[in-house]
Amino acid sequence: MKNYKKIICILIAVLSLTACSALDKKDSKDATENAKDINQEDIAFLDDYNKIIKVEYNPSEFTPKVENVTMNSYQDIENIDSFSNINASQTKALEEKGFFISPTAKGDIDTSEQPFYIYDDNLYKNIPSFITTDTVLHMYHLFYDNFLSNLEENVLFEKLTQLNQKMLEGSIKQYEELSDNEVKELALKNIAYFATVNSIIGQDLSGLNIPEEAKALSQKELSLIEAQAKEESAILNAKIDYSQFKPRGHYTKSETLEKYFKGMMYFGQAGFFEQIDGVARDDLMAMALLMTDTIFRSEEAYDLWADIYDPMSFLVDGADDLGPKDFAKLLYGIYGKEPDLNSLLEKDSLASLHKNLQKMPKPKIADFLGYSFRFMPQRQVVDSVLMQNLVDLVGEKNPYSKKPIYTGLELAAVMGSDLAEDIEFNRPEEKFFNNSWKEYPKVYEETKKEFEELDQESWQKNLYRGWLWTLSALTKDFEEGYPSFMQSEAWKTKDLNTMLGSWAELKHDTILYGKDVSAQLGDGGMEDIPKSYVEPNVEVYEKLSWLIDFTSQNLKSRDMLDPIQEENLLSFKEICDQFAAISIKELNNEELTEDEYMDLFWIGGTIEYLSTVFVDSKLTSWEYLNEDDQKIEIIADLMGVVDNDCDLPANSFFHVGIGPVYEIYVAYPINGKLYLGRGAVFSYRELLDGQRLTDNEFREKLQANPELGIPKWMDGLLEDELQIDYSYDYDI
Repeated sequence: MKNYKKIICILIAVLSLTACSALDKKDSKDATENAKDINQEDIAFLDDYNKIIKVEYNPSEFTPKVENVTMNSYQDIENIDSFSNINASQTKALEEKGFFISPTAKGDIDTSEQPFYIYDDNLYKNIPSFITTDTVLHMYHLFYDNFLSNLEENVLFEKLTQLNQKMLEGSIKQYEELSDNEVKELALKNIAYFATVNSIIGQDLSGLNIPEEAKALSQKELSLIEAQAKEESAILNAKIDYSQFKPRGHYTKSETLEKYFKGMMYFGQAGFFEQIDGVARDDLMAMALLMTDTIFRSEEAYDLWADIYDPMSFLVDGADDLGPKDFAKLLYGIYGKEPDLNSLLEKDSLASLHKNLQKMPKPKIADFLGYSFRFMPQRQVVDSVLMQNLVDLVGEKNPYSKKPIYTGLELAAVMGSDLAEDIEFNRPEEKFFNNSWKEYPKVYEETKKEFEELDQESWQKNLYRGWLWTLSALTKDFEEGYPSFMQSEAWKTKDLNTMLGSWAELKHDTILYGKDVSAQLGDGGMEDIPKSYVEPNVEVYEKLSWLIDFTSQNLKSRDMLDPIQEENLLSFKEICDQFAAISIKELNNEELTEDEYMDLFWIGGTIEYLSTVFVDSKLTSWEYLNEDDQKIEIIADLMGVVDNDCDLPANSFFHVGIGPVYEIYVAYPINGKLYLGRGAVFSYRELLDGQRLTDNEFREKLQANPELGIPKWMDGLLEDELQIDYSYDYDI
């Protein structure tokens, strides 16, 4: 770490050159007129941690020229006898679409738990695999989610504990030194703020000279957090959505992660707003300035804060609200390099603060709430920024939202899916809202244009954006030269399901950090190797290969990646590169080598090993993992539902998730013949519920209703389970 004391002194000195006088008290009108600008010059150290190592993306050039084989009947499939239990509806789907999707059939192994189980099962049954984009995208989720949870549990929680201790001690010292009673009262509330997090994360309060009034405020706050309602904070006298404090996502896996979730959620949700309902909240602004001075007066506290905050700018995205770095400019630029904290409520200085605050970046999500300070701001993830546009806001003149939520379908449409756009605008039976919001078509087009204007550099700023950018490859049309099964609307639907399934995993993994959109507030010899096939979407594999390389290089540069993790990521990249190369050979009508067919035949074991070490690098087999870690079903709440005229239950929560692994059966061409292969796909889900669901609560609901939340637009692709008999027995 750099010597921040020196740099902070430079920052203070530069900003103080334009500081406003805090001595003369005048009326608010004069104060506003006399408010001066502060120096908004960039301070290098504020962004030191956010430097990105760029990784070149070089897509392959090729011309697809698959010679498609006409299927007069499903009996034209060379290996159809291996699927002896196929029924009439399934054969019709093969003849009409070239593929179908179904839930996994129950057998000796529950293949619905993870994609690799299906490929392992194919090996035992000696049938070809159809390796899907869903499979590799899910592997990235396994890496990302578990890397993040391990970082939080083993590194960041301890830093959070130390940081909060430093801030609580500093706040107490600050309180004891203040003489102005009004400012002193605000400093006491800051003590209560950090004492609340102290209790959440299980720190011992004994030995700290915490005033009894602060303890009482903290206890009230803890009661509100426990109740998980949307109430007014006892400390801030402003509403906080306490339902957000329910641990979910991967944060239910351990007590440490639960504590980390609640503590960080408090730091991100408790907003110190400039105005609330049109009333200036100078008290909250002064509390934010007091916090800022506390953290900048302790090099250790600032370093701890930065060690938690800065990595998330790369792992997730930039902050949406203002934080200590931003308020340091206001504090030291207006009140001087050695500010008299007793004068924080002086009118001229407050007027300068409000004036200069307006020059800072406005929040992009829930911007109608205005400027706010957060001790650990949540992130303006790009999909939420875009989707905020597509929610009808509630206000005094509009008490009922005409469109209170957005769906995955809309995100896919904005990102370029023609099918999603067609469903959204031309299939009224699949809409969840009516046409009363007349501005929607215009707002949609503006949002779509905003997405289209994002260049490649914008998408390659962090892992969250890189993941979404990879998913954009699933919105493309496949024209002549690609296999016939990929040229249909049915395949577009399959890709839509894949895209949104992976997106649901992204939302699940980042549920703590992404700011909510708001409408308001073994060995075995084989005589014949089965002719497997890779889903030939080259762009997905190449973008994912780029994302893995980008991830590895940037984490390594931050000393956040150990040699074993680096080696595992390299192995994952090699798989994606191999799938891209095989896809190009398939599209060029080139026969795969025996080694390539053998690699695909054994792909289940390869994926299982990497999936296992992504979750726990000390294990070598998936079956040794915790039972909850073995399951694929996950859920993420996107936003709460406000009062609306769309017949959606107010005060419920809209979720996206994935159910058990589904199977896909595809008839693909090789050397003028058709073969049937079996692969794994996501089962994307959307649903409303009266509470924010955890993964286990969602899994219990799926036990009672396996089809819960399947979108209507998937109906035409889904068939009954297909029970496949073993071709013959052999030892593996």
